[in-house]
Amino acid sequence: EARETKVKVAYGELNFEVTVKQEGKKETPKAPVFELVSEEVMEFGQEQALGTIEFKLENPIEGQNVAAEADVNWITDVTVGEKVTFAVAANDSTEAREGKVTVSYTTLSFEVAVKQAGKTLEPELAIVAGEAAEFEAEGGNGAIEYEVKNAVEGTELVATCEAEWIEVAVVAAESKVTYTVAANTKAESRSAKVVLTYGELKAEAKTAS
Repeated sequence: EARETKVKVAYGELNFEVTVKQEGKKETPKAPVFELVSEEVMEFGQEQALGTIEFKLENPIEGQNVAAEADVNWITDVTVGEKVTFAVAANDSTEAREGKVTVSYTTLSFEVAVKQAGKTLEPELAIVAGEAAEFEAEGGNGAIEYEVKNAVEGTELVATCEAEWIEVAVVAAESKVTYTVAANTKAESRSAKVVLTYGELKAEAKTAS
């Protein structure tokens, strides 16, 4: 705090006073503290989404503001308030992508990596050969060739047939289903379907003897 006093000078009956004033000690302003509070890496799915970046600001400098900007055009609407918010556009590509948001205050700054997954294509199942087959009464062996597009990890193709006279097996390495048709000892012809199932997808092949 400032202070003040007086110095009195006297000579006989004569005197005068001098007022002495002194300022108080000036405190050195504390340096601002600007730090990221939320995660350094933010991950999003393929769809449109909103993101929030939390930060800590201590000892702000009058007249200085926090600023933020993205380095890619699919990160939009970057807004600074008590937090930094932004929008992530939907990713229509199957490729994942990455950008960053830089948040700064005077000479201080930090970066947040923004990662977004690519679009996942739905799996497709199709029979490319052997969709229909006919056998003599003696029976025999057959094969169905199939194709799976946009395969899902951990999902396997399953082949089934309700007819007891057809035995099926899946040869996944060759994208093929093999089957054995037993001999028909009856005069009437017969037919059945071999059903290929991949997740929720189904395809059918018809066999007759």
